[in-house]
Amino acid sequence: MLSQDRQRIDEIDEQIVSLLEERYDCVSHIAKIKKDNHIPVFDKTREEAVLEKIRQMVSNEDYADSIVETFNQIMMVSKDYQKSK
Repeated sequence: MLSQDRQRIDEIDEQIVSLLEERYDCVSHIAKIKKDNHIPVFDKTREEAVLEKIRQMVSNEDYADSIVETFNQIMMVSKDYQKSK
């Protein structure tokens, strides 16, 4: 049972990595647009809206805080990535 659960997590991790790569493709494109148009990387209103939307998407309330925090971390790293471009 444990090995099956771990195998399933490994499969999910593969999907997450693929989706994160796709997300970073978008982040990279957005970073270029922001840089070319002198738009700040940080947009508090947008971040708050995204996190609220994520919270509403979570179907299991027990996971909501953890999932929102995960996305908060993803956005923090994405901002650092944008700043480096």
